[in-house]
Amino acid sequence: NYDVSFLADNGEVRPFAIVAGQISTGKTSVLEFIAYCLGRSDFPHHQEIRTRVVAALLECEMQGSHFVIERSASHQPSRTATIHSCDLEELGRTHPIREAVISPNNDPESLSQYLLRQFGLGNVLLKEAPTKDSSGVDQLSIRDVLKLILVENSDLDDKNLLFEKSQPVIRLKHEQVLDLMFGAHDNSAATLASEVKSL
Repeated sequence: NYDVSFLADNGEVRPFAIVAGQISTGKTSVLEFIAYCLGRSDFPHHQEIRTRVVAALLECEMQGSHFVIERSASHQPSRTATIHSCDLEELGRTHPIREAVISPNNDPESLSQYLLRQFGLGNVLLKEAPTKDSSGVDQLSIRDVLKLILVENSDLDDKNLLFEKSQPVIRLKHEQVLDLMFGAHDNSAATLASEVKSL
């Protein structure tokens, strides 16, 4: 078992935390496993992880309630996650659990939609072509939000923080997620665009 806590001694979440250590000691793997528990499609596959890690568990506190997300990491990425309605210390006791699918992300029973509802971001639509009134829409996914949370070394090295060098569709979606995080997203316009397109 390998634990990393982002809590202070009094049990409150640290406002700032640094994960430090020598090279190849698992710092990035910790962050990648957090992202995996939040719905990322894959986990680290280093030799020492492949031979020893069977599951990753992430304890979260959102809106005053604690839950633990568990995903298998034994051979290949799991297609489901188990959500335990308790904290890590209570896993051995009886508690409510639910299974959530990883994909499709827009499935109401998916891990993505469960987490977005916890964040207060359920049923957010993003326009495929923001300047067109009759644009198609995509439902916000937790993976869209993860692009803001975990910035990869490759994006820093390539000066690709806003996905300037990626496909235009990815860049447009990323810009809309940034707008959403800073309160500048108009969900009613996206909903109306979807209705116009279907009509």
